[in-house]
Amino acid sequence: MQIEEANLQDKDDRQAIIELNKDFAVVSNATLATDHQDGLDELLRTHPTIFAFIARDEQGVAVGYALCHFTITSFAAGRAANVHDVFVADRVRGKGVGRALMTRFEEKARREGCRKLTLEISHDNTRAQGLYRDLGFGDDHPECDGNGTWFWFKMLD
Repeated sequence: MQIEEANLQDKDDRQAIIELNKDFAVVSNATLATDHQDGLDELLRTHPTIFAFIARDEQGVAVGYALCHFTITSFAAGRAANVHDVFVADRVRGKGVGRALMTRFEEKARREGCRKLTLEISHDNTRAQGLYRDLGFGDDHPECDGNGTWFWFKMLD
């Protein structure tokens, strides 16, 4: 398994993320925008704060991704990074791919001087919650946002 930072100017990397995002939408019971393909492609190519990682199997097939962006943390007075999506194909789940994607995310955030990491997690995604807790994420206030999603964070030194 190889984890690489996506080159968002590369059409093939963007397409790999888009295809995995479609799979993520299926397992999440999410409805995609009618212009999903073109809209997400444009967003990946042009948004100034987005970065991503792609997990590839031994044959080079994309089997997972993490879609992230830089933001701020006003209370810690610094940069922050959010992992917006983490998805791993069913056939490689439980093999450390999610952990490897999250590790690369945190490494980049640290290199960029971020003071905080954030993510959103569905209240019923207990498998991912276990991983995120193991990686140091959590919330002192386990309140829902009304949509069954929790906002978790991890402070960095």
